[in-house]
Amino acid sequence: MNDEQVDEQVSAERVRLRAAGRACRAALVGEARARATARVVRRVSAHPAVDAADGVLLTAAVGGELDLTDLRGLLLARGTVLALPVVDGADLRPVAWTPEVALRPGWRNVPEPDGPTVDVDDGTWVALVPGTAFGRDGSRIGQGGGHFDRFLAAHADVLPIGVCFACQLHDRVPLLPHDVVMADVVTDA
Repeated sequence: MNDEQVDEQVSAERVRLRAAGRACRAALVGEARARATARVVRRVSAHPAVDAADGVLLTAAVGGELDLTDLRGLLLARGTVLALPVVDGADLRPVAWTPEVALRPGWRNVPEPDGPTVDVDDGTWVALVPGTAFGRDGSRIGQGGGHFDRFLAAHADVLPIGVCFACQLHDRVPLLPHDVVMADVVTDA
């Protein structure tokens, strides 16, 4: 198999895994989704790296994504600085967030705050990274924009932790050269 055939095979597998991840998120509804989300929130809030972090970057969910809204309150009560990502062209900017900060639809309708950029190179930061599929080895397939990968590559001291439902977790997912591997992946299982 030549390099072009390998690239096509990897691309096809990533498309399949991305679709399967979206489908499994969509199939998780009602009380089952609420229980799974609560388990993820508990596990993330108890994660030693999150507990020790000065700041946490986390997203506001859109569509069937894992909703970490309840985690925000837990982290704020601890005194953790929170930031939500804002997509700015090809870049991702971490923007300070508190409950008083309104969210507006941003890139692909992901809710984004208006506000100042946070310096994630000051203190200990964790990024809770969403995705459509994750590997137990920390491999990740996102939405396809590459924003988190570029951000994490530029901020090597920010600890990336993948967050997803158990149905999105695989032994491994195929990576592209620019993909950043997660330090850990937290699910409801």
